[in-house]
Amino acid sequence: MYVYASAAAILGGAVVVQASGTASPLLVAAARTGGAVGFAQVAFSIGDYGWVALEGNGITVAATGAASASNVLFTSGTGGKLTSTAASTEAQITGVRFIAAI
Repeated sequence: MYVYASAAAILGGAVVVQASGTASPLLVAAARTGGAVGFAQVAFSIGDYGWVALEGNGITVAATGAASASNVLFTSGTGGKLTSTAASTEAQITGVRFIAAI
């Protein structure tokens, strides 16, 4: 999906895309309020336009050092990075699994 970056996004960073096409790093509040979840396949600066992956195989996904393969993923305290460590303060990202670190 072609988006407008309202904030900087890291390579592989999870973003939430609003109906307007504006993307921002995924944090727990945004995960709980809705919007499409995508993954920046290049780094974005604030104000950039570019493509984010919404689905598929071989997608780069930024994760914390605590993420492990074959687990479901959750938001983390670091905007745009996901983790496999469940916490009551985080939200599960349904439909996304971490396969392997590269």
